[in-house]
Amino acid sequence: MIDYSLLSILCMHAVVSQIVYSMLRVTISYRTIELGLSPIWVGIITGASAVLPMLLAVSIGRFVDRGYDALTARVGSVVILACCLGYRLSSAELGELLFFTAFLGVGHTLQMVSQQMLCVRASSNDVSRESVFGHYMVCAAVGQGVGPLIVGWLGGAQRIPPTQLLFAIAVALAIVSLVISLRIKARERSSRAVAAQQRKVPLPELLRTRGVPTLMIASVITVTAQDLIVIYLPVLGAQRGIEVAHVGTLLMIRSISSVVSRLFYPAMIRAVGRVPLTVGTMAAAAAGLVVLASPMPLPVLYVAMAVTGFGLGIAATLSISNMVDITPPGARGLALSLRITGNRVGQVSLPIVAGIVAAAMGAGGIFAIMAVTLAASAASVHVVRGKE
Repeated sequence: MIDYSLLSILCMHAVVSQIVYSMLRVTISYRTIELGLSPIWVGIITGASAVLPMLLAVSIGRFVDRGYDALTARVGSVVILACCLGYRLSSAELGELLFFTAFLGVGHTLQMVSQQMLCVRASSNDVSRESVFGHYMVCAAVGQGVGPLIVGWLGGAQRIPPTQLLFAIAVALAIVSLVISLRIKARERSSRAVAAQQRKVPLPELLRTRGVPTLMIASVITVTAQDLIVIYLPVLGAQRGIEVAHVGTLLMIRSISSVVSRLFYPAMIRAVGRVPLTVGTMAAAAAGLVVLASPMPLPVLYVAMAVTGFGLGIAATLSISNMVDITPPGARGLALSLRITGNRVGQVSLPIVAGIVAAAMGAGGIFAIMAVTLAASAASVHVVRGKE
């Protein structure tokens, strides 16, 4: 059974909150350029969003595990709104960008952990849970795609879009997100009491649970691979003389195939099984990346990108549901919070490593290393969980 009233509100919140966050990420980068700062500051400001979540991950997870998933969504929405107001009302100079982006990371972590735990509450069993996660990930992907589209639409042919207008739009959308979060049904008092009484799993014990470290690493690799494709495909295209229009089309194919994969996710996991599907989709994405790293004709690259997007779309969804499946009920919020924090650290640190690789080997080397890393992670998941 699925609680469709809760799921519908959850999906609306996921779409709007992801639009706000993805739009802000792009706008902050443009604002950094607008200030005339070195490109290295883009990485530093992005890195600021990972610092506070690293320190607060355990506390956030424990709070959600006590049954306060709806309240966490509301607090996260308030924090995001405060950051949007900060960007808009301040001069948005370097100091303000660093300060508000640090708290933006906290707000986004609060929203993501609460939304993923709400997916668990909206489902009554393992079968319905996979369907709920599929719906949720489709909505999140739509929001992640719409945000940059708004920036591009308002920017038009300009080199830099109107950042102050974009910050104002972010404020308006953040208010909508907060209003939606107020509509999320809170757990009943008795349910919160039961959640609070569940055994509190110590952090070291959670990290020693068979499969947890492996799945966390797989999650970081999968999510970071998606980011690196967006960052370095234009570089690869420039190095190989691929037209910008084709690069944009390739990225669009990746996004569409990722969304489509999530539509078929519930049926695929029922037909194939959790572990085989995890290993298979990560291996498929690795194979697609090998082709992208090779000097292949453009039609072959289109096929490879579709395969890569489809594989990463499923693998990213499984990175959440696998973590919920493997951890005890009293530690799910903690595990999800650690997973999201690990993803953010990976998204900050691995692009730096990728930049060094690109300087030495070209963008093709990055895609090859991503392929090897994904394949190795898939093999690790098979070894650790293959017999389950």
